[in-house]
Amino acid sequence: MDLPFKGSLRPLLGAALLILMPACDRGDAGTVALAAPLPAQPTGRGEDIKATPSAVQGCHELLLDQTIPSGRVQVALCGCGSSAELRFVHQFAGKMEVRAYPLNAQVAEAIVHSEAKLWSDHLVSVDLAQERGGRLVLGDFRDGMPVISSVPYVTADEESLVQDFRDGALYISTESKGERRLTRVEVGDDRGKFHPERVSCEWGPPAGVRHHLDLSLSTDGSVIGVSYVGFTPQKNGAVTSCSIDADRDDQESRWSSDASETRINLLAAGVDHEPDGEAESDDNRIRIRSESGRYTVTFEMNASDFCGHSSVHARSITLDPRNQVCESVESPDG
Repeated sequence: MDLPFKGSLRPLLGAALLILMPACDRGDAGTVALAAPLPAQPTGRGEDIKATPSAVQGCHELLLDQTIPSGRVQVALCGCGSSAELRFVHQFAGKMEVRAYPLNAQVAEAIVHSEAKLWSDHLVSVDLAQERGGRLVLGDFRDGMPVISSVPYVTADEESLVQDFRDGALYISTESKGERRLTRVEVGDDRGKFHPERVSCEWGPPAGVRHHLDLSLSTDGSVIGVSYVGFTPQKNGAVTSCSIDADRDDQESRWSSDASETRINLLAAGVDHEPDGEAESDDNRIRIRSESGRYTVTFEMNASDFCGHSSVHARSITLDPRNQVCESVESPDG
């Protein structure tokens, strides 16, 4: 099946859509018949291609095999059960680099189809689709060694993930979250990884309670994810924490929005949440207001459900995304 694309830019040749069967049921006929396999984990150095067997031998699905300006890119599904993995191979400058993204047995067995696409000669996106969702795994080859990142997603019945690459970013969209922009990290330990667009701030004196807030955003500025951590120093030198997280796709919170506010009800812990029978907690709510480009997040929480002993959380935080600053922080006691 062909996925719809927005805009004029199409993915480069080499996309492959494959209906998957459990790899262990395929036998020898379902494997990529090439030379002996390379180890799946990165070696930390390039291998001489002339002396090295193919890195995808024995894999049961070759999702992409594409020539790019730097050399050649291959992506394959390999192994089964606890050894299942998605393997990325980059051959360039007479060398070969290999990275593997492990798939646990439950995830591998739930895949109903996979699709690999090459964007802008350096980025491969692999959609591992399941019923009502899946995981998008990204491999960036710009620096030689494949750098892997992943983004889970949820879809409605009969809905597919929509992807588009423009202005150096990958855009993905689903019914529940709308359109999200994934951008490449250019510095630090995560260089080469693609992350959903988000804004964050941190506030607090070195010897006092410190607050860290992350908001994940859709391309229209709507909040689609909240992550808060408060760190409270104790008299004995220890630090306790309070963590509050909610995401539109997490199945553990119920979201509603109007023109002025987004409301999040966290579902009660320990309850089997049926699609039409979620149990909402009366004690744990988050409200988010957007005004003049700023976001004010208010936590109406039962601290004992989220916080360690003697730790506290903020009652509200106002974040200005333009300079990543916590403009105001209100404690629960005012």
